Amino acid sequence: MTPRLAIRLCRSAWFLAFAAFSLTHTGTVSAVSPKIERIVERHLKAVGGDKLKAIDALRADGEVEVRGFTVPFTAWWQRPNRSRLDLSIMGYDVIQAYDGSVAWWLNPVAGVTTAQVMPEDFAREMKLWSDFTGPLVDYERKRYKLKYLGKEELKTGEAYKLRVAMSGGVELLVYIDGETYLEVRRTYTQTIEGKSITVHTNFSDFTDTDGVTTPRTIAGVGFGGTAFVMRFKTLDLDVEPDPTRFELPDAKKKSGLYGN
Repeated sequence: MTPRLAIRLCRSAWFLAFAAFSLTHTGTVSAVSPKIERIVERHLKAVGGDKLKAIDALRADGEVEVRGFTVPFTAWWQRPNRSRLDLSIMGYDVIQAYDGSVAWWLNPVAGVTTAQVMPEDFAREMKLWSDFTGPLVDYERKRYKLKYLGKEELKTGEAYKLRVAMSGGVELLVYIDGETYLEVRRTYTQTIEGKSITVHTNFSDFTDTDGVTTPRTIAGVGFGGTAFVMRFKTLDLDVEPDPTRFELPDAKKKSGLYGN
């Protein structure tokens, strides 16, 4: 595996692992239609409702298949917007994390042998996926703007299509299954190093864990048009919160290279 391929694999793995969970940015609140309110209410019930909202931290383990490689990973999330992904690539430990303020990574495969602040493009993506509750849960508190775009026929069946607008011009297209009210597809456009790429993710193999329903398989096309399949093998919803797990070493924080 070349360093360039390793970088792409890590980028894909990160953005896809956290595609199952979502955002904490702020946008603009506006009145929504009764139809949107009904879809959101049923979606919240489908994913676990108050049980999901009561979770402070969680951990997931699994594997991602991309470019012919199978890479094991462990991912953590913690309220309000912390996340971390650990990958094992060619015997090297790769870390990508966001502590709610600073996004950083460690990637010996690509020559990054000490923890470093992420470039802004990649940091933006980290922030995008650091709220594990999803884009529709508590959308008013997060100040998202929702618009109903009608129904669309997917391979999984008929789905409600919603546009979710956040700050900075970021928009998601979220597809909610018409029967289960679970999110089965998400599409958005990311900009990395000046290139705009449309990212598609499809969610399946939904599993109930202590009353919380999450997808165990995510598949689609991620960074650079790279196809992937990500499988979550275990999910622990009773994790002791530990903010230090997500923090960049103090020396890097004090360097002044990264703004909040």
